[in-house]
Amino acid sequence: QPVGGGKLVKVNVINGEVATYLETLVHPKKNERIRVPLNFSIRDDRTVEVRLDERSTILKVGTWSEWLPFRVKITPFLKAAGICRCYVFSTTPEFRLYVTPLSMDPSDPYMPMSFPDGFSRELFEKVGYFKTVGWAYDTSVLNEERLSEAQWLEAMKMITAERERIFYSELERRDWDLFICAFTDTDRAAHMFYRYLDIGHPGYDPIGAAQFGDALESTYRHMDRFVGEVMDKYVDEETTLIVMSDHGFHSFRRGFNTNTWLAQNGYLFFEGMEKLLPGQEIPEEMYPQGDFFPKVVWEKTKAYALGTGQIYFNLKGREAKGIVKPGEEYDHLLDEIAMKLMEVRDPLNGKPVFSAIYKSKDVYRGDYISAAPELQLGFAEGYRTSKETMLGGIPPALITNNLSKWSGDHSASAMEETPGVLFANRPIDKDNPAIIDFAPTVLGFFDVGTPPVMEGSSFFDYAK
Repeated sequence: QPVGGGKLVKVNVINGEVATYLETLVHPKKNERIRVPLNFSIRDDRTVEVRLDERSTILKVGTWSEWLPFRVKITPFLKAAGICRCYVFSTTPEFRLYVTPLSMDPSDPYMPMSFPDGFSRELFEKVGYFKTVGWAYDTSVLNEERLSEAQWLEAMKMITAERERIFYSELERRDWDLFICAFTDTDRAAHMFYRYLDIGHPGYDPIGAAQFGDALESTYRHMDRFVGEVMDKYVDEETTLIVMSDHGFHSFRRGFNTNTWLAQNGYLFFEGMEKLLPGQEIPEEMYPQGDFFPKVVWEKTKAYALGTGQIYFNLKGREAKGIVKPGEEYDHLLDEIAMKLMEVRDPLNGKPVFSAIYKSKDVYRGDYISAAPELQLGFAEGYRTSKETMLGGIPPALITNNLSKWSGDHSASAMEETPGVLFANRPIDKDNPAIIDFAPTVLGFFDVGTPPVMEGSSFFDYAK
């Protein structure tokens, strides 16, 4: 049973033995995932022996395993190496276990995963195994309540520790002129624990808040200590240090179904709506179920929403069944939808849902602006695009409570209300610096000119 990108597998315990498997890579010829045997022996109610690919380890209930390496036999001559961790919840009355998303083995990657090609092997030799899945912190497993908050935070700290070891192993080489490292634990902690900071959030729980209300602050405090250690040990008068985030954060209390709004206001048309009388509300049972615009009649649709906060026009010449003509009709529709969205109020509390609506011509640049969305939504505090809208869904309700543990967000918040942070150990000479200024700042440090296609300017005055 698929759950949040993972899979629930029912296992049987026979005489203290559990035989199951990992689903790994898709076989190139059979179009099915290759299974690697994963077996357990329950030694007692607190101890389990884990056996994976002819290796075994002893694991206590309530603890994480070390990284477990394994190989996937693709052909008689080709194998792929991976790693995973296990967490045993219980052995009785039920055997329950979690396996992390599978990572490529950094010591033996079966496809390029670093640059230069051997860099991951070099890191492995210095720091040992480390997680290589791109989305390092398993937010889905907490969202789906397969890990508790405490278990998830423990896993987060392990991953952060891995990244810090990698950071220091490279920093100490001292053969660099520019060193950049990104940490994402503050972002992931904010996504998952914001509900404990906002008493008005539908998912706020006073008992949980008493236990985990400081999870986000403690994550920031940890990173603050980390930055302090770096400054004390590695930053001298000749070194410029920049600490920068790419966005701020908001509570995500309520989700806005953009396609539903477009349908209710006559901009999106799906099967059955032709039966409605002028001004008649769309009955709840008429809304189509599913993702990616189920039953949408494109020949009658002017606009649709997809992604975290984008509205696209069904533009003639761009879309396969486009009906909106470029020029006067396009401009009128742009102004009309933007104006109407700014007037939307949440029926629950009367608050505006949007703080800004951005037109593509005002925020996008470059050769591919013709493929950009016509409108970018700028949500007010507490609101975000619904998860259904992100995948082209059209649910009946216009605005719904967010009961997910993913309770903080920024993805389509009004940019004026979602500032990031910028710290440096030298004066910042530019008013209102933005993330697009970072690259010109770095180029300026090395006395390299900014390319004409690059926006932004240095936030340091190097002439001082």
